[in-house]
Amino acid sequence: MGPGKSFDLMKWFENHTPAHTRPPLDKVINALKEQGISEFGATGYCLGGRYVFDLAFENIIKVAVVSHPSLLKIPADLEVGAHFYFLLIDSVLLIFCYIEIS
Repeated sequence: MGPGKSFDLMKWFENHTPAHTRPPLDKVINALKEQGISEFGATGYCLGGRYVFDLAFENIIKVAVVSHPSLLKIPADLEVGAHFYFLLIDSVLLIFCYIEIS
């Protein structure tokens, strides 16, 4: 961004909903499957962390790594994730977050 310009995060979110951003992701995964790739891992930062969680919950990926994930519902997503990962599948989930404790 240049001097005097600002970034409208809410406007950005309007154009980056799951309806906008998930179809290209699914298209890439399906294209890779067509080429014979059958196992996937994913890493996501910020907004991408939400997609990594979703792909893991849908059992599309075998390994998930997220850093500073956004748009998660806490504690619901972590509770679902813990149940999902430890009881249902043999996957790995790594979460890197900074939490300030006062």
